[in-house]
Amino acid sequence: MTTPSLPPQQPPGPAGPPQGGPPAGFYPYAGVEAQLRWWNGHAWDDRWMQVLAPGKRFTWGTGATTAQVVAGWIVAVIGGLGVLWCLVGLIGADDGTEATLAVMMMLAQLGIIALGVLAIINGRIAVRRKRDRERVGSR
Repeated sequence: MTTPSLPPQQPPGPAGPPQGGPPAGFYPYAGVEAQLRWWNGHAWDDRWMQVLAPGKRFTWGTGATTAQVVAGWIVAVIGGLGVLWCLVGLIGADDGTEATLAVMMMLAQLGIIALGVLAIINGRIAVRRKRDRERVGSR
């Protein structure tokens, strides 16, 4: 597949481009970055298109906003209840084995709480970004 040659950066004169000029399509326009302008085959049109970014990496604040915050709180509360349960088990432990098991379970529960907190933070950032986009008028 061959790339068509770029149309002139300024609208052509009344005669138009020579025969066999570039086909209609979106092309870069001089002095305007990250946007393409529509060339109808004869002249520049008023249609513009943003240049799409290549791929997207994970960034904070992506995903379902409210669902992440709610799920994060649920996970954090369950983890907190697990820590309390482990503390009760640690207080009532009869020997070293039960105490060791209670401490290990408590560490696991703290990891679960950390995941919940991360989900809450990510959801909150997503809510803030969504609000900012709505304020500006973009999606």
